Amino acid sequence: IEDFLRASIETYTSIRDFRHGYFRIEIQRSGSDLLPVVPKDLLLVQDCSASMSEQRLYFCRQALERCLGMIGEKDRFNVVSFKDRSTLCFDDWMRNTPGARATAQNFVRSMRSGSNTDIYASMQDLLGSTREPGRPVIAVMVSDGVSTVGMTDSTAIVAAMATHETSARGVWGAQPITMTYIAVGCVATWRIVAARSGGSHGDRKSRV
Repeated sequence: IEDFLRASIETYTSIRDFRHGYFRIEIQRSGSDLLPVVPKDLLLVQDCSASMSEQRLYFCRQALERCLGMIGEKDRFNVVSFKDRSTLCFDDWMRNTPGARATAQNFVRSMRSGSNTDIYASMQDLLGSTREPGRPVIAVMVSDGVSTVGMTDSTAIVAAMATHETSARGVWGAQPITMTYIAVGCVATWRIVAARSGGSHGDRKSRV
């Protein structure tokens, strides 16, 4: 694998808080002719419930806007906010054009914190996304993982999503969704969901 990839690491420590340090590992191709990029469909999913708080959501909106600028030219994408139900920016996948990115940027800027969280109901909407054979689907989700209405038990949520995975054609069947979760606070639910789908999770501990 060393012939195909190269890795670099950066570290950071704030002069205001020496108790916490941060690092970033960047993995890239060793050359542009190696491991060609596969066109993919990307879901950017943001928890906008009250438990996130407006201060947390402010930084999440900034990160989402940066993500929009990093989408590949052959990728398609959609942006989703959820509380007790999900709200999609577009009705279906959008190609990465300046107009689509501008619309998504306005959608992100309009996100506000409030209301309850129903993780399972919101995820049912997302798992129904259309799929194309051979085109990976990746969901990047930012949430505190706290469901306050509907199905609230983490174990029950994961079990129900697993049932959805095996029984619904075109959901997590031939073309699964790979979920990557960025945790803000509680992580139990999404850590398991990410592992089951072949994705990853990262913990962003907040002192807000």
